[in-house]
Amino acid sequence: MSATISTSTTVSAPEILASGATLTVASGVTLTSTGSSAVYAGTAAGLVTLTNQGDIVATTTLGDSGVLFRDGGAVSDALGASITGYAFGVEIEGAAGSVSNAGTIAGETGGVALRAGGTITNSGAIVVATAITSQGKVVELGAGGSLVNTGLISASGSHMIAVYLDAGGMITNSGTITAAGTTDGVVLGSGTLENDGSIASGVQLTSGILDNAPGATISGDVAVNVRGAGSVANEGTILGVGGAFATGVNLAAGATLSNAGTISAGNYDGVELHGASISNAAGGVISGAIGVYASAPAFSGQPAGTIVNAGTIASTAGIAGTALVFSGGDGALIIDPGADFIGKVSASAAPSSVIALASASSAGTISALGAQFIGFPTISEDQGASWTIGGPVMGHETFTLGSDATLNFANIVESGSTVDFSPGNLLEIGVPGGFAGVLDSFVPGDTLDLTSLSYVSGDSAALTTASGGQSMLDLIAGNGTTLATLAFDASASDPHPTFTVAPLGGGTAITEGVPCFARGTRIRTKRGEIAVEALAVGDEVVVLGGGARPVRWVGRRRIDIS
Repeated sequence: MSATISTSTTVSAPEILASGATLTVASGVTLTSTGSSAVYAGTAAGLVTLTNQGDIVATTTLGDSGVLFRDGGAVSDALGASITGYAFGVEIEGAAGSVSNAGTIAGETGGVALRAGGTITNSGAIVVATAITSQGKVVELGAGGSLVNTGLISASGSHMIAVYLDAGGMITNSGTITAAGTTDGVVLGSGTLENDGSIASGVQLTSGILDNAPGATISGDVAVNVRGAGSVANEGTILGVGGAFATGVNLAAGATLSNAGTISAGNYDGVELHGASISNAAGGVISGAIGVYASAPAFSGQPAGTIVNAGTIASTAGIAGTALVFSGGDGALIIDPGADFIGKVSASAAPSSVIALASASSAGTISALGAQFIGFPTISEDQGASWTIGGPVMGHETFTLGSDATLNFANIVESGSTVDFSPGNLLEIGVPGGFAGVLDSFVPGDTLDLTSLSYVSGDSAALTTASGGQSMLDLIAGNGTTLATLAFDASASDPHPTFTVAPLGGGTAITEGVPCFARGTRIRTKRGEIAVEALAVGDEVVVLGGGARPVRWVGRRRIDIS
């Protein structure tokens, strides 16, 4: 059954649609209700359809909506048309519904409510201009609902929510969603929000997913508030605005943030995390009075969280401010080559926090340990990574090197620091006379490069014992002069190591154990320097500690290293 209203009319009772009915309000026609909803379908009236090309008004009686369907249904509001209710513009419950709006839908409690889910497509305007409630929702979607917005969704009034997605479902926004002067622009539980447009008054999610695309903007007092194990991916702009405690992103325990865009809060924290994790990609910027503030969830005893930075984390106060702080819970800071911190990085209140220097295709540099980077007792370097410690090391750090990693100390290292080696490490020391740390677990395959001391034939290295019992590694010139002395704890597997000294670049390399020699390598013997392949049993080879020792065996063997 279908019907068309082709002349303007005022009614005191609604236009009632039976199951399966279709109603059209023609262009230029106004349907006004003075005592109820203007168009109504009851609890057993499913599959109803309304096409509005004119104006539908039900603004007289408190609680009335422009359109109220109690068993699902479909509403289409054309360009230039409008639906206005005292409560909601369109209200559909009982079963899933659909609303397609190119015109204007307005109410004073809410705009569109699909309480049993369904789909909303909006290219027009859905608004609550003068709210009669402090807890209303401009767009309300039940479980599994979806919204595609290319138009305007706007709320006013205290604590009005612009878009509410109950559980599951999808919001795609390339238009404008605003709840100016209120708390929440979008609230979703376990659903997904893809934003290509603009959202004001922030986004709140629990276990949902937020994707803020390049060019998109989210702003609010807490621009993004993740209250559970939700996830945020930002390639656009997230701005904490509107108050002294405005925050860019707040992350509860288990939440994750991936940032390749801009997150900013001028007066407070760019990002707060409480047992969550952040990955800030190259090109990503996080800034605030404190760039990132990390603390453990209240009364949990859990870690503060994990932060991976390949981009920029900055304090708006500059180098005098705090870029990142771990407070009230230990955390892990993973730094990629090229990362930048503007301001102090502190773990003074979380003394078991660690810095990890990550491996990448390029080498990295970190400076001001103990001055800018404060309170991190352990600095670990990933397998295969290459890093330079650019400034003086002023703290009491333990540097733990992953296998095949390279670490360069370009400046002095104060006492209290330790370097723990793994196989295949290269440690470069630029100021041997200013290195007061301890070398620990140095094994065959590791290399110590004293970059500022040029190798001279006849140089050697040996262990000695200082007056306090500390073993010392001495680099000794051919004339017996000690060129450098470094505190050295031999590995338990080789408590009495021997060393080989050789040129490396412009410096002097020290390795442990007898080296392997390539064909053609010249070996000094009592009968002169000869090629290694020409050695014979009985030849006396000049050794590191002075004198000569006879060759006991010459031959070859095969070692399976598969």
